[in-house]
Order: sequence, then C-alpha cells, then structure tokens
Amino acid sequence: SQLIFTDSDEKEKISNIFGLEGDNLYILMGNESAKNLYSIPIDSKGEKNLVINNTIKNTLAIGNDKIVYLEYSNAEKDFGYKIFASSFNGSNKAEITTENLSPFNLMIDNGNLFYIIDRSNIFELYSINLSTNDKKLIAEINKKPVQYEVKENNLIFLSDNKLIKYEINKKLYLNIIPESNINSFRYLGNYIYFSKDGKIYSNQDSKSVEITSGDIIINVN
Repeated sequence: SQLIFTDSDEKEKISNIFGLEGDNLYILMGNESAKNLYSIPIDSKGEKNLVINNTIKNTLAIGNDKIVYLEYSNAEKDFGYKIFASSFNGSNKAEITTENLSPFNLMIDNGNLFYIIDRSNIFELYSINLSTNDKKLIAEINKKPVQYEVKENNLIFLSDNKLIKYEINKKLYLNIIPESNINSFRYLGNYIYFSKDGKIYSNQDSKSVEITSGDIIINVN
C-alpha cells in the first residue's frame, strides 16, 4: 500500500472521497461554508487540482466520463436546484434538470444518473439518461437510503446501518444479510462487500467472510 494524499497540513479537510477515475482520486475538501472538489493523481506526489469550487454539501457524482453536481438558485424566475454535468476537468458544463427540493445521494451507473428526493419521508428514486436527459421515477420507499445501488429491478440500499433489498416491481422489502452496524457496501456479481466495525467482509449466499481491515469501501473491481 502507499499513501496518496493527506490533509494533515491542509487548511481544508477531506469531507468525502468519491473514488478513482483513471489515474486520479476525486475528493471533497473544505469547511462548513464551502466544499471544493479536487482531483489527486495516484502517483503519490500529493498534488491536488481544483475541479469544482463551492459545491452544495456532498451532492456530487463521478462516472461515465462526467462529473455531476448541484447549484442552487433563489431567483424568482429561476428557483430550484439545478443539476449540471461537466468533464473531469470541470469544462463542458451543461444543465441536466431542475428540482424544487434538494436531490441527494447522486450516483452514476451504466450511463444513467440516479438521485433521491425526500418528500416528507417518502424517498423517490429518479434516473436520468445522461445521453438523452430522459427522466424516470424508479421507486418510492419509506426508508432513507444512505447508500444504494440499482441492479435490474432491485434497489439495494443501506439504511439505519442495515442492508436492504427492495424489489421494485413487487414493492417488497427484504433483508439481504443479517448483519447490522454496516458502514458501507458494494455489490459485484454474486458478492456483496461490506464494512463493519473496522473490518471488510465478502458475502455470498448469506455467508460472510472477513477479508481485510477498513472502514469505508470506495470501489470494487
């Protein structure tokens, strides 16, 4: 293993790690009033490059050769939360859609942007095709997803530190694995990888095996 970057000598502190794209790690840094997105080469030189400044909280997604993020407008004729997409260096900015309520948990997968809207504790999951901008309401659930993945007709999500599967067509909730206190997860093939109590496990057919130590799973390939 190697140290890629540390914020120990930085005025801005790391608030979120979005993952790897190509040879760069994308992280969010800042304070309570401002968050900035940086790219950091994984060559261990510790350099950081500003990509997007003054973002809204942690409302960013990276994938499909794009960065997607929010901007808020309180202008009377232009009110709302605007979702934009840009290239990895912040150029080629284009508006995708506008929402009256703040979208959260933005995620890009297979050419689609997914995000969630909280409408009085009914959580709506939307998808937008990043090529056509076609928008669809995918599911409405009564549990707040901290993290999620969409697999065919299933929504796999983490809520209250438990991993849940929601069958979209049947509107049915199922507990995938019995463990609680789960911090993060990733779904790959027939395996679920999850972190709990400082350790990372793999799970297949309801059998969990410890594979390493760690708190947060960034990605699984």
